[in-house]
Amino acid sequence: MSRPTPAERAFAVTATPKASAGPRMDRAAPEVEARSSASSTALSTSATPISTAANRGHDQTRVSAQAAGWVSRFAPSDHSAARLAGTARRRPSTYTGISSASVHANPIAQSSTATIYFGTKDAILDAILDVLDGARRAVVRRAGRLGAIAELRRHREARLTVVALVSIAAAFVAAVVATLPLLLLGPLLLGVPHVASDVRYLLIRRAAQGPAAAARAPMLALLAASTVCAALGSAAAAIAAAWAAVLCAGLFAPSGRAARAAFSALVLAAAVLSLWRPAPATVVLAQGHNLIAIALAAWMVRGKLRTFIPAAAFVAGAAAIACGACDGWLLHAAAPSALAPTTFDDVRAAVVPAGIDPVHACRWVALFAFAQSVHYGAWLRIVPDAERASDRPTSFRRSFRLLSEDLGRRGALIAIALSLALPLGAFLSPEGARRAYIQLSAFHGFIEIAFVACLVLARFPRRLS
Repeated sequence: MSRPTPAERAFAVTATPKASAGPRMDRAAPEVEARSSASSTALSTSATPISTAANRGHDQTRVSAQAAGWVSRFAPSDHSAARLAGTARRRPSTYTGISSASVHANPIAQSSTATIYFGTKDAILDAILDVLDGARRAVVRRAGRLGAIAELRRHREARLTVVALVSIAAAFVAAVVATLPLLLLGPLLLGVPHVASDVRYLLIRRAAQGPAAAARAPMLALLAASTVCAALGSAAAAIAAAWAAVLCAGLFAPSGRAARAAFSALVLAAAVLSLWRPAPATVVLAQGHNLIAIALAAWMVRGKLRTFIPAAAFVAGAAAIACGACDGWLLHAAAPSALAPTTFDDVRAAVVPAGIDPVHACRWVALFAFAQSVHYGAWLRIVPDAERASDRPTSFRRSFRLLSEDLGRRGALIAIALSLALPLGAFLSPEGARRAYIQLSAFHGFIEIAFVACLVLARFPRRLS
């Protein structure tokens, strides 16, 4: 007896009757099964493959008949074919009726559903980051041909020192030559990013050195209340809530009882003076805020750049303005313009003591503009570069990923949206947008005061009994 060909064996295994022939094959199945049980060499209960039966010398016709009977038991009947017809595979574009529970249970379906809702936003963000990184690569590729630039990219200490010197020099020139544009555009363009940087590096990155965990929630609640009061026009309530937030941060500091008592007395005295003489208190807070922020930035980057060089440059610039070496430029730069007719008067009321003559008033305003610009540069460029683990500058995509890790993805997107919304709002009213920013961002100065208070109180630990 000849061995079955491969085609015959494949036909015997794959041959499945049509749905219309199902009943006829179902009636023939018992006869085939009877003949199958009568032969001791037929298929076993484990459905021996046809190739094995052929190798054992069985008759090919009987083997094919047995296979046909075995397959017929699994062939769909008319009823089952009609029942399965409704579950035919649908096109991806049609509604499938999948419930939300099954989507959450199926990670593949869940990722597809998430792509529908969030894919557009991610695509827009990725496109923006790709454009920014492409421009950055082009600039770095061209500038990297210079040996000095390549050396600065590799060595962070030298890079931070040079960047600090350049930012201080640029701030000095702008404060002397373009005082009003600097006072108007600086907060509009850099105000929100620098507030986000304050929160990021003081309350998140260095949370262990700042206010205690138990004090953080009430402190932030009091600062939020202070912001609301300032927006509603209640300056006294805003000042009281802000100093209460600082007091709350210091009372929870891990320091001795005497140190906390002295701190509480100082804070209460500052609050009383602020409420009693609000105009001088505003000048002290406005001018002192920049100095505190610059000192904090210098403390955070200590050991990562040659701090004494930028410090000497800042002191030299401030002395040049204060001593009158730049009065000729200042009187011209402080003249009112059509773009900012009231900016100088607004800033003068906040940063210049009462009864000062116009020449000295210009110096006070220029000093504030100079310190504010150095403040922005320190917290937007120096501190982030010094706090990164990598010595080399990072891409925009990597910077956004690090920002999302600190603030959360939603917090990072909110910070970016607010940073863009303020300049856009300035198209309607530049000075109105600046005033709104000053009112709503005053809280971050008290965050810096609270952080410094916690650092000082930590030097007076509790005595073990």
